[in-house]
Amino acid sequence: MLSIRLKLLLTLLFLVTLTVSVVATIMGIRMREDRSDHLFAMTSSAAHQKAKAADVLLESYKQQMDLFLMSLLDETLDEIKKDALRKRFFSHSKDILSVTLSDRDGNEQVTVYNEDKLHEVGIEKTDFLKNRRRETVRFIKEGEIILRNSTLSLALPSFTMAYQVKIGTDRHVLSADIHLHKLLGLVGTKENIETFLVDAQGMLIAHSVMEYILKGQDFSDEPVVRAYREGRGLSGLLEYDRSGVPYLGLYARSERGLFGVVVQTPKTVSYGGTVPLIRTLLMASFGLLIFSLFIGFVWSMRITRPIQSLIEMTSLVSSGDFDVHLHPRRKDEIGLLVASFNGMTSQLKMREEKLRSAQSVLLRSERMAAFEQLAADVVNEVKNPVEGILVHVRLALQKDVEDGLLKTGLVMIEREAKACEDIIGKLIKFASQEPIEFSPVDLNQVVDDTLSLMGHVLVNHGTIIEKTLAHPLGKINGDRNHLMQVLMNLMVNAQQAMADGGGMLKIVTLQSEDNVGLLISDTGNGIPKEIHQKIFEPFFTTKPVGKGMGLAVAYGIIKGHGGHIRVESKEGEGTTFILTFPVLEEVEEAPKILEATLSHETPEYGGESNRSDPKNT
Repeated sequence: MLSIRLKLLLTLLFLVTLTVSVVATIMGIRMREDRSDHLFAMTSSAAHQKAKAADVLLESYKQQMDLFLMSLLDETLDEIKKDALRKRFFSHSKDILSVTLSDRDGNEQVTVYNEDKLHEVGIEKTDFLKNRRRETVRFIKEGEIILRNSTLSLALPSFTMAYQVKIGTDRHVLSADIHLHKLLGLVGTKENIETFLVDAQGMLIAHSVMEYILKGQDFSDEPVVRAYREGRGLSGLLEYDRSGVPYLGLYARSERGLFGVVVQTPKTVSYGGTVPLIRTLLMASFGLLIFSLFIGFVWSMRITRPIQSLIEMTSLVSSGDFDVHLHPRRKDEIGLLVASFNGMTSQLKMREEKLRSAQSVLLRSERMAAFEQLAADVVNEVKNPVEGILVHVRLALQKDVEDGLLKTGLVMIEREAKACEDIIGKLIKFASQEPIEFSPVDLNQVVDDTLSLMGHVLVNHGTIIEKTLAHPLGKINGDRNHLMQVLMNLMVNAQQAMADGGGMLKIVTLQSEDNVGLLISDTGNGIPKEIHQKIFEPFFTTKPVGKGMGLAVAYGIIKGHGGHIRVESKEGEGTTFILTFPVLEEVEEAPKILEATLSHETPEYGGESNRSDPKNT
């Protein structure tokens, strides 16, 4: 087992090796980058200059086309003067081969040609006309300028320039076929460096290789052209592979976004004579770097990962979450620390659960004691006056009262006083003022007696009763009548909780070594978790009718028997009340299943079992 000190020493050794490798690698990379940066700077500057020069040239062509359009539309000139102006225009603008005015749908209206230039290069007007019409640009947006390659032959490389013009209230398209030689001059040629012009869609306009222009070579799939089409800046640089060869590429966009100047060159051109030295240095450094990185990474992860996990778990514990656990997979000092941390969190979790349980019991006891005292005070203060009212009202009613309104009022007073008397009776039971007469009680017999009174009512409401009683079952020290009152209250609550009274009511008795238990379950709507602790409080109820005293009285009776009651319920899944009492009389071979119920497991119920079904009643 390696100690942390030894691991740190090994880590330091590998870090030193890593530093040496990084320094060597950086030296080689810097040598390469210096060479590449110099080439990039030169090429980028030249590309931007060419883009600016092309912008100026295209603006010049546009101005010439605008002037020519004005002369065509000048109504003060007759056809002879206009013809003279056309000849003068083509003699001064020798690059312009033709000018066409069309409507927005591309229907030609006026076209003039530089017939001298066509004759000079040996191209017939009909061939040129056919090519021009085929290349007509349509549906140009306002303010948009379109450039497109329209080369007919190597003798006359050309491109089309078109844009929208306004004549009166109508929109038209003005286009011109222009000789490409000036743009080709901007492109130029240089060994191992490819330079060309593309339009806004990445289609070729000018290239140092004339065959590409004639064929309309598609460069739109070139990585640098895609970067130009997708980019938004005026320029961009990138590295990529082209047919398996690493390339450096850049583009410069015209200010108006009409075209782009693209330059691409193999990486080997930028490295020059430094390639062999860089390759050797990089290979050696790379091998050492990979080895150092691997070892350093493995050891650092083995050291820092458990510590990071401990930090995260400590943060959770500090926020009150003790349900955390780490797996101690190591046998060094960190493994011992993890094991100690797990032990600490387990102890904290157990203590928190015990503390919460104790606080809950204490709070409920204090609350019940306060309610009991309040009930006793209310009974002492109210009982005698209410009884006096009832006596006098009943005496008055025995006389022949002629006034009908008075008699109605007396009857109402009697009814309300009787309701107060009932509430006082429940308060007396809750405050334990009615004494409990203890005697050995068989809880199975209490269940049977209660069902003999309530079973018929429950079945008539569509409730299926399933009874599972444990035999033999130890007796408890209790009051039969009080216990029947508790069971009747729980059964009525279960019947009311099930929709339309339908559903199943399960009653189970069971025993552990020290306790006898009773489970009453229903398939009703369930009780929300947030009110589990409130249902035993006096005057708390979720029913539209009732005083909310039933469960409070039941709680007081069970407490008076030295027992406990708790509820398990989920909304939509029914409710189970679990009652436990100290066993008075032990029996031989009693079913030991109460512990499973108290630990939220599903017990295997034993003993007598029968079911009452409304369909068979």
